[in-house]
Amino acid sequence: MTRSEIEVILIARLGTIMGFVDMDNTTHDGTNVDLTDPIDWALRQTDGDDDCTLDLAELRLVKNILGNLIFVDITEGPRKESLDQLRKGLEAKKANLEGYIEDTYGVGAATLSTGLIALNFSQHGG
Repeated sequence: MTRSEIEVILIARLGTIMGFVDMDNTTHDGTNVDLTDPIDWALRQTDGDDDCTLDLAELRLVKNILGNLIFVDITEGPRKESLDQLRKGLEAKKANLEGYIEDTYGVGAATLSTGLIALNFSQHGG
């Protein structure tokens, strides 16, 4: 899979929201600067699994979008704009992606191990 193919897919998945936070949501020729970090990060996490790479890149892109999202709810007199709904929706999407990626690919899953520590000593009175 080429970088431009990954860019096309990421823009298809999140392009509308990217445009909303002034990220480049049109360039898909392998040079989209706003997609460099998500793609590079995802490639470092996987061993050539294209689906996992795409999902991880999408997750990183959601995180980057959240970092660029500065909109909050505004109330002026009778006028109210609930701009924070986008943030809440993206946070839910991020949580869903993290769960999906962990369940599907095992990436991000913490390894839990258990054990037993035996304390074989006796206390002597003195």
